[in-house]
Amino acid sequence: MRFGAGRNGDELLEEGTSFSFGLTTLYYAVNITDSSEGRFREEWIINGQHQPTLDRSGLLPQPEGGNYLSGITLSTGAPLPLGEYELRIFVDERQAGRGRLHILLSP
Repeated sequence: MRFGAGRNGDELLEEGTSFSFGLTTLYYAVNITDSSEGRFREEWIINGQHQPTLDRSGLLPQPEGGNYLSGITLSTGAPLPLGEYELRIFVDERQAGRGRLHILLSP
C-alpha cells in the first residue's frame, strides 16, 4: 500500500510515509491480489488508538482483487493530528496488509 498527500484521478501525488502537519486528507492506494469473496475492511490506528470513525468496509471494486484509491478526512475538516498512523487491511476477514506513516511538524 502507498500513501500520498494528494491525488489526480487514480494517481497518488506526493507519495511518502512522512507528511507535514496541516494535511486535511490523507490518500492511500491499496493493491489486493487474492480475494475469493471480494469483501474488505480497513482499520485505522492513530498513536496506538483504534479510530473506528475512520474505518471502512465493503466490496472491492473488482471482486477478484485489484487496486483501489481512497482517503481519510476528519468530519470536522480539521488537519489530521500529529503522530504515527497505521492502516490494516483485511480481505475476506484475513489480514492482507499493513502500512505505517507519520504526520510530523516537518518531515
